[in-house]
Amino acid sequence: MFNMFKTKNPSLDNQIVIKIFTEGLDKDTYARKSLEAFRKGIEKAGDFSKVVRGLEYEECDIAVIFGDVRDAPAKKKRMRLKAEIIGRHRGKGLIVIDTPVLMRPYDVKDEYRRIGIDSLFADTGKFNNKNCSNDRWSQLSNTFNISINKDTHMGENVYILLQRFFDASLKGSQKFRPQKYFEWLSKVIDELSVETSKKIVIRPHPGSLNNENELKLIEKFKNSILNKNIIFDYKEKKLFDVLNDAFVTITYNSGSAIDSLLYGVPNITYDSGSHAYNITPNDCKNIDSIVMPDINQWLQNLSYVDWSLEDMKNGISWIHLKKEVFNDI
Repeated sequence: MFNMFKTKNPSLDNQIVIKIFTEGLDKDTYARKSLEAFRKGIEKAGDFSKVVRGLEYEECDIAVIFGDVRDAPAKKKRMRLKAEIIGRHRGKGLIVIDTPVLMRPYDVKDEYRRIGIDSLFADTGKFNNKNCSNDRWSQLSNTFNISINKDTHMGENVYILLQRFFDASLKGSQKFRPQKYFEWLSKVIDELSVETSKKIVIRPHPGSLNNENELKLIEKFKNSILNKNIIFDYKEKKLFDVLNDAFVTITYNSGSAIDSLLYGVPNITYDSGSHAYNITPNDCKNIDSIVMPDINQWLQNLSYVDWSLEDMKNGISWIHLKKEVFNDI
């Protein structure tokens, strides 16, 4: 396979050094499997990499990590290492791997990962995916029998799809994320009270339904609302079943925005970190006349954000990203 940016053999001087930071994770963990698959792809493409298994930073030109920094005390040493890596390498050779965005509803075997340069978010990450051809999306849609629902506005209700309140996608200090999120939710409800008379359904994230702390936060917010046009849907249903009842969905930066558009239901996304932000409205103005955007080119571009473990092992994802990441170093 032709290697446009061949890294030199480690026995020679001035080689490009790529290091995979596994944070001491066991081999059978989701994150470690992801990092090992990407390492194999680097080697498959003819480039050199080294695995760093400990919790101390080692100098390198390109660093590969899994996930963003979290505030969990139990992971303090790991997060300190990750924060140092991001601080040293963002904008200077950083690759981040995490859970998928596009393939999430179809990835029942946990085979797909999102891979970005500098970040996993649309506004701070790079994916070398502008004006992409239809090849990869055609392959994915055929393999997983993905068809875009053309029957928009199947329901009459406005659905606000919540996400986990401490999730890294909300950014900022973890302990302040719920407060920030509920302030956003209040603002959205105020906007909706002016823009529509439709029923508003707030759907908690399925993970919140099994979390006592998050349920308490939802109930506290629910009790503070005076708007009688709002109902809370606690039923454990698949999202695509929920969307049958939706006129439009509203998200902050949840991956549910992408699921909604795939299902043919218009979406409003508020945070620029979402991969749906640039194709959707970003507030509730004129919500009653919202229409589905043309998502063809968007899907073609987004298909170069998620990669299977086989793609990673074969070096396909690394070869796709390496030209752009090499520009950073």
